[in-house]
Amino acid sequence: MRHWVSCLGACCVLASLTTPTVPSAAQPAAAPAQPQPATLSDRQIRQILTDLLAAAQKRDSALIATYLAPTAQVTMIVSTSTGEQRLSLNRAEYEQYLQQGFAVIQDYTSTLSDVNILVAPDQKSAIVTYKLTETTTIANYPYAITAVTQARARFEPINQKIVATQIDSRSTLTRTATPPAPK
Repeated sequence: MRHWVSCLGACCVLASLTTPTVPSAAQPAAAPAQPQPATLSDRQIRQILTDLLAAAQKRDSALIATYLAPTAQVTMIVSTSTGEQRLSLNRAEYEQYLQQGFAVIQDYTSTLSDVNILVAPDQKSAIVTYKLTETTTIANYPYAITAVTQARARFEPINQKIVATQIDSRSTLTRTATPPAPK
C-alpha cells in the first residue's frame, strides 16, 4: 500500500492501492505577493494553520504549496502495521504528492490540537509543533484510514510572505473496516 502524507507536516493522509512512484520535479508555484511582514506573531501563525486546514479540506494542493518557501524541505516518517516509510520532498514534489493523493480520496476530515507556537525573540521566525488527526476514505477500499501526526514546522517571512521553510513529521496510520455501501 502506498501512503501519501501532507503533513503541514501533514495536511492530509491519503492512501491508495497503487505501486509507489517517485514525484517528478516541477517548477514551484509563486507565492502570492503581500507586504513584507516586519515580525511574526502567534496570531499570524494560527491563521496560517487555519488556512492550511481549509485548503486541505478543499483538496487545493496549489494553495497549500504557496505556504511553503521555494526552498522548503518536507520530511515525513509514516508508520503502519507493515513498517515505516520515510520521505523527503521539496516544495514542487510535495505539491505533486498532494495532487496524487487528493485524486484518490473520497472523504477527508482533520483536526489540529496541541498547537504550541514559539516565536523567536527577534520575531523573525517561529517554531510550531502540533498534533494533526486525519481520517479519510478511498473509493473501493474497505477501510477508513486514520493518521495521527506529530509535526514540527519552522516559519519565516520570505519573499513578502510568512511561509514554512522546514516541516518534519511522524505519522502513525491505522485502518478501520468501513461498512459496505447500501445497494
